[in-house]
Amino acid sequence: MKKKNTDDLMESLSASDNLDSYMKENEDSLIQESLSDYLDRLLVQKKKTKSEVIRACECVEVTGYQIFSGTRNPSRNKLIAFAFGLELNLEETNKMLKFAGFLPLYPKSKRDSILIYAIQHQENFLKVNERLYDAGEETL
Repeated sequence: MKKKNTDDLMESLSASDNLDSYMKENEDSLIQESLSDYLDRLLVQKKKTKSEVIRACECVEVTGYQIFSGTRNPSRNKLIAFAFGLELNLEETNKMLKFAGFLPLYPKSKRDSILIYAIQHQENFLKVNERLYDAGEETL
């Protein structure tokens, strides 16, 4: 069965009179993997190691490994830092944020605009933190 996109799922959910039926009918389209599994998949796609990502985003080593193992839930900031460590593009970063239940980067937000710019210009973690600091915004 073909996976439904978000709009199709919303339409199906809104039209459904029974949650159990909706869940059963759309099981293949609902997220099944954990954030930890998703991050592992990104590591493979980007040909990175956990230690490379943790080092690149200046994460405390124990915290980084806990996030990768699923024993610690990351904040939005920490996931954005991981996006820089994984060298994700904007689409991949927003997909990861949504996957984890966070809002995607939003260009109307001054801070998010800085982050978007840094991602689109492939700036590293240090550079983006410098930009955030210089703009009076919270660093990652």
